[in-house]
Amino acid sequence: MKSMLFRILTICGAVSGAMLVATAPVAAVVPYAYPNVLGTGTATNWGVYAAIQTSNPTLRPHHTGQWTYHRVIARRPANNAFIEIGWLKDAGLGNYPRVYWVTRKPSGIENRGFYDGIILGMGVSYNYQVMRTSSNHWRAFVNGAEVRRTDLGFNDATEWASGGEAPNTSQGMGDSTHNNAQWRSPNNGPWNSTCGYEVYNPHWNVWTLHGGANCSSWRIFGNN
Repeated sequence: MKSMLFRILTICGAVSGAMLVATAPVAAVVPYAYPNVLGTGTATNWGVYAAIQTSNPTLRPHHTGQWTYHRVIARRPANNAFIEIGWLKDAGLGNYPRVYWVTRKPSGIENRGFYDGIILGMGVSYNYQVMRTSSNHWRAFVNGAEVRRTDLGFNDATEWASGGEAPNTSQGMGDSTHNNAQWRSPNNGPWNSTCGYEVYNPHWNVWTLHGGANCSSWRIFGNN
C-alpha cells in the first residue's frame, strides 16, 4: 500500500467542522496494513483515549472484504506491535457496529475479538481507551468496562492514533466524530491533548478528515 503522511495545521479552540489544510507530505511511519484515515502523532505513551461516535457506513461487495473499523490505537511502528479498541461493522459478522479489539505482539502473534457487553447506539459516542497498567501488560476499555487485558511484550508505545480503517477504498467510512483524543505520558503520567496532530490518509480523495469541536477532535467521513 502506498502511504503518505499529510501534516495538518490545527488551530487550538473551536473550529466547528472547518476543514483543516494539508501542507507538504512528510515521511510516513511504517504503513498500516489496510487503508486508513487517522489523526495521529509520535509520542512515547502508556495509553490512548477518544470518544468515538458510532455510525452506519455503507459496505460494498469487494473481494478483500466488507467492513469498516473506527478505533484508538497505541502502537510501536518498528515492529507493528499494538493494542486497539473501537467499533467494527462487518457485513459477514452481523452487519451492524459492535465493540471490537485487536492486539499484536512484537513476535507477530495477534488476538482479536468482539465485546457485546454494550450494545452500541447509532450516532452515540462511547469512550474507548487502551492503557498500560503494569510491566508489559496493557488493557482495553469501553465506557470504563474492561474488555481485554494482555501481556503485549512491551512497555512503551511510540505512536498514538484514532481513526478509521477498511480493507479497501470501496467501503464507506461513515460520518464518525473522534472527540477529545488524548495520549498518556509514561510512568502513569498525565493525559495530554492531541492538538497539533497529523493526518495519515494516503486515500484522501476517498475519505476525508475535518476538524471537530476543538483541536483534539476530528470527524471522518466519505464514500457513503
